[in-house]
Amino acid sequence: MRTAYLDLVGGCSGDMMLGALVDAGAPFGELRDGLLGLGVEGFELAAKREQRGAIAATRVHVSLGPKADTKERRLADVLEVIEAAKLPARVKARARSVFERLAAAEAKVHGTTPEKIHFHEVGATDAIVDVVGSALGLELLGVERIEASPLPVARGGTTSMHGAIPLPAPAVLALAELARAPLEPRAGTKELVTPTGAAIVTALASRIGGYPGFAVEAVGYGAGSRPDEGGPNVLRLVLGYSDEEAAPETVVVLEANLDNQNPEVTGELFSALKAAGALEVWLAPVYMKKGRAAVVLTALAAPASAGLVEEAILRETTSLGVRRHTAARSVLPREIVTVETPLGPVRVKIARRPGGATASPEHDDCVELAKKKKVPLREVYRLAEKAANAILEPEERNRKDAKAPRRP
Repeated sequence: MRTAYLDLVGGCSGDMMLGALVDAGAPFGELRDGLLGLGVEGFELAAKREQRGAIAATRVHVSLGPKADTKERRLADVLEVIEAAKLPARVKARARSVFERLAAAEAKVHGTTPEKIHFHEVGATDAIVDVVGSALGLELLGVERIEASPLPVARGGTTSMHGAIPLPAPAVLALAELARAPLEPRAGTKELVTPTGAAIVTALASRIGGYPGFAVEAVGYGAGSRPDEGGPNVLRLVLGYSDEEAAPETVVVLEANLDNQNPEVTGELFSALKAAGALEVWLAPVYMKKGRAAVVLTALAAPASAGLVEEAILRETTSLGVRRHTAARSVLPREIVTVETPLGPVRVKIARRPGGATASPEHDDCVELAKKKKVPLREVYRLAEKAANAILEPEERNRKDAKAPRRP
């Protein structure tokens, strides 16, 4: 599958992402024309080559005219703009996931819900163009999988619609927390990753870490708008193609035997360990000495979170110790999208399998909708799967028919 690796050499923002995509080969004319299908007015897109240090890069700039819509929008308003756009289904799905992730992060920072968040800078026309344009550029390049390097962060301060804020920006840290994304400390006092850039990375990248193992097809550099500080202000996008699935990632397996724990307390372990950073948690029944019934608690964690998860196990259980070992796991590219059904919206998990994409409705959403509309749960599942397949079917046809670049 064709993979794009986002190397955050000098940070990441929406316009840097657009520049890197164009520099890597996404046709600028098709990108610009496609964005006209957004149905928003008053913006212009321009691209030119610029130097960032010793590196030649492409700068894509979104400029707003006097008729540009600069009003604040809620998440529902932004999603409505995306849904009405004349764009491919996967472009819409990726753009939706970025704004949904951003809304969740902003809600966490401000202590409210995603639905109540007023997007300020990121709800304006230029930010919508950045996000949707990034999704469209990936589509024009035939990218099926996205990976990224850790988020570079520096200490300092900047300003926003809410006034002065510290760096890294609270929304950037919230996005990193939601995705369990690793950070890379940098010297300096400038903002390296904007909330829009962080949302694109954390929502679309199926893995954040080192370079994937593939043969390099193309490299693009997107220029940022700030002066270089400690290195060129560029985002590097590396394209590669491989018939193999993604290289396995390393996880830490943590285990503990629980033979004298109150089962009612054990049932609450899942949320506690997930909050500590566990990727997966499960229980398996076993028999221990003297025929005592017990359970084996197992949790998977990224290496950076393993210590916190282990601490949570020892704090929340009666176990006197935790076993640990490392393992490699392969993970399919996946994303959460919201589909509209006759009963209401449902989140669906899209998995990119070698034989084609599959969709699985989120159970909690289906249960809530079934109760609200007083219909059988299986009917909500059926409608959600039907809506998801309506998105996936044309996408799969395009994938098979597309003349994707091949390895030499």
